[in-house]
Amino acid sequence: MIRHGLRVLGLSLMTVLSLMALFAVAAQAENLKDGGTPGLYLILGSSALVTGASFLTRLEKLTVKKEPELHGVLLVPGLNISILCSAAHGDGRFLSDTQALVFLEFLECLTFVLSTGEHLASCIIDDPENALNDDRIVLAFAVGLPKLHEKELFILFDGDGSSVLSTIHYLKETGCPLPLSPEIKGSPVGLLSEETAVVHLITFNQEIQKLFQVKNGAVIEGDRILYGAQEAFIDANATIELTEMHIGCKFTVI
Repeated sequence: MIRHGLRVLGLSLMTVLSLMALFAVAAQAENLKDGGTPGLYLILGSSALVTGASFLTRLEKLTVKKEPELHGVLLVPGLNISILCSAAHGDGRFLSDTQALVFLEFLECLTFVLSTGEHLASCIIDDPENALNDDRIVLAFAVGLPKLHEKELFILFDGDGSSVLSTIHYLKETGCPLPLSPEIKGSPVGLLSEETAVVHLITFNQEIQKLFQVKNGAVIEGDRILYGAQEAFIDANATIELTEMHIGCKFTVI
């Protein structure tokens, strides 16, 4: 399903916490107070080629073991749940060398008890717009902003904080104990593989998200994700590559 000709950058959502160790950024978490330095997108080393270029994102459940494994999970510690989506895809388009418009779609999504891994079988995610495609979560448009910090490359998916990125719909008839229509708000942050490449890896985890936050007493300032009123974290690994006239071209953030 394509909306306004765009489909999605694969942010994603399972209880595989091994990615937390991929990038040792936790030690910097209290030091980043400016939200990172604004960066630029480059294609073939040029910012002039960026505007209008399109890209494709994938998150897939692999049957053959690879490293790093592609997967996705939304962690909500306050509710002791995780939402696993074993596939995601979509596309987006660069509005300029500083902004990319993205749209997200996640498939085969199941809910688990975070502490035990138990599947909450009564919590069935239902897409009210498509009766033939349940277990699906669609995220609204967000703007991907390039960011730099400590020689690392990030993309901040700005949901404007107050804007609803998605609403998860659980079936009412099955007795799910969770809120039936929680809204997802906020600004997820992903770490982009550093090298200029045709296919980039983008990684999301709790340490990366906290890197873009500052805690003043009991108040958390900076970029965060909310599942209803609860703080949430994406733990995910996805790929991004250019499409259409730029297919096979290398790109990066500086």
